[in-house]
Amino acid sequence: MYATLGFYLLALALMVSIYGTVASLASTKLKDNRLFVSSKVASLSSTILISFAALLMVVLLYERDYSVSYIYKNSSNDLPFIYTFSAFWSALEGSHFLWTLLLSFVSSLAIFNYTKSNRHLMPYVSASLQAVMTWMLYMATTHSDPFKLFLPLPENGLGMNTLLQNPYMVIHPPALFTGYTSLAVAFAYSVAALAYGNVTEGWLKTVRRWTLVAWSFLTIGIFLGGRWAYVELGWAGYWAWDPVENSSLIPWLFTTSLLHALIVQGKIGHLKKTGLILSFLAFFFTYFGTFITRSGLIESVHSFAQSQVGPSYLILLVILFFSFFGLYFF
Repeated sequence: MYATLGFYLLALALMVSIYGTVASLASTKLKDNRLFVSSKVASLSSTILISFAALLMVVLLYERDYSVSYIYKNSSNDLPFIYTFSAFWSALEGSHFLWTLLLSFVSSLAIFNYTKSNRHLMPYVSASLQAVMTWMLYMATTHSDPFKLFLPLPENGLGMNTLLQNPYMVIHPPALFTGYTSLAVAFAYSVAALAYGNVTEGWLKTVRRWTLVAWSFLTIGIFLGGRWAYVELGWAGYWAWDPVENSSLIPWLFTTSLLHALIVQGKIGHLKKTGLILSFLAFFFTYFGTFITRSGLIESVHSFAQSQVGPSYLILLVILFFSFFGLYFF
């Protein structure tokens, strides 16, 4: 029952996010502030729905409900308390669910918390963030359903990968995904600047703040991932690590470059176009890294080569690339 309710909560959140995206875009064309307000409510509603679904997943994990396929594959009766909690994000469906949950929180925070100088950009920011949320929820209800049922009901689960039963892996994924979701805000503001046609001082301060948040969490996540690979895999070096962890370094490099570009822009007004492109590339490569580790292109001890989400991620990457640079050149 809880699993079915969790799925329908995600499905309802998907519909709400679609409405939020459309309402935000419509408000820019019709100049109707009521539509933008309703899109903000849609974002908050989606966050609440996803949060309740996540709470249900935690309850199911601690109840050892092996009728849920994800729990059967990633938990067991003897799994310690703390790793039962981290089983939430220990595999494909759960990690995507965690990413979606964090994105919903960050999106609502960004949409509701803005300065007056950015008011004219917010409908575009809201539309961009809720469009990304729509895709994440689409994946969570189709190819990456965390509530998929498994029958007949077994007495015990298969258990978590022993390599992932490590304190670093309790903190590493949430830190990394928080960095990824913060980059989504910088990306949304860049789309808004392109749609509006100008980069303002308010835009610069906001994007710089969100980029610094993203860089900080990515740094923490990458450090913990490297330490985990060093301890668990014993490859005798932090840079000879698991390729899944290594793929997260690419967005960090672009985020570091973006920070430098924003600092230069704030001091002498240069690199405006460079900053826009770097904010897109940092966000783009969060999904590119996810694509190569979930499509089977790269094998790893905790990649998801067995999944079928690769083609969907590839479609997303193509849409993102041509949409952004089409808007950029237009």
